[in-house]
Amino acid sequence: MYKGSLFDRLMSKNFSAQCSSYEDSLCESIASNISLIFSTNIGSSQSASDYGRPDLDDVNLNINETLSLIEKRSYECLKKFEPRLLNINIIISKERLSFNEMSILIEAFIKVNGKNKEINFNAVLTKSGKVKVEKYGI
Repeated sequence: MYKGSLFDRLMSKNFSAQCSSYEDSLCESIASNISLIFSTNIGSSQSASDYGRPDLDDVNLNINETLSLIEKRSYECLKKFEPRLLNINIIISKERLSFNEMSILIEAFIKVNGKNKEINFNAVLTKSGKVKVEKYGI
């Protein structure tokens, strides 16, 4: 039985107890990594200058261009730093923006037992600066 990566096990006291299968532990591990990526400001990692969420304060475009740019940069970051996700599609929900929150929908595939399986995550960047990532729709 897969018990998560070393990092997953170090970060969570009960990682293997939370996950009943390889697929569950894989999804939990990916969600944890997505949370770390979107909790980190781009440029603040000493080992990779392009690791983290795009700088949301450094955008001087209209709302549609801004969202498109954030989607593009988020896609590039996830493609590079979360290679377990395949065929990634990023959509930013405009509904949550009025609450000073950003909901980033991540549609992708993961390889489980040699087969591609669809998976969706919702990463919510809250106004307090926290990131909540949940798997949904599977």
